[in-house]
Amino acid sequence: MTDFEFHAWWAYAASGLVLLLASWRILRGLPFTLWLGILLSELVCLVVPAPIGPHTEQVAPAVIVALLEMMAQGPQAGLPILIMMIAALLAAWGIALLVGWWRRYRMVTDKADAD
Repeated sequence: MTDFEFHAWWAYAASGLVLLLASWRILRGLPFTLWLGILLSELVCLVVPAPIGPHTEQVAPAVIVALLEMMAQGPQAGLPILIMMIAALLAAWGIALLVGWWRRYRMVTDKADAD
């Protein structure tokens, strides 16, 4: 990894963190499961990597790679990356639903124990 790539990834990570913090602040009023699902979806879009080319070890965020491949080579070129993204998004929403259900279950049982 060259110095330029290292600094580019740090800048990308810093801007992603700012985006997540801003979203956290804006979405605070939503129900917990929806709030967590949206934040995990943002995290998936920012973090899931995809190879830049067929014979390279360099990676970039999958959303960016898929969009650029679909613009340059046509809609079919970005489908494998989009399928990977959809699987990651489904996993993120599954986690959000499980955590939301668990949190709700704990609140109900704690309230029942208190009564």
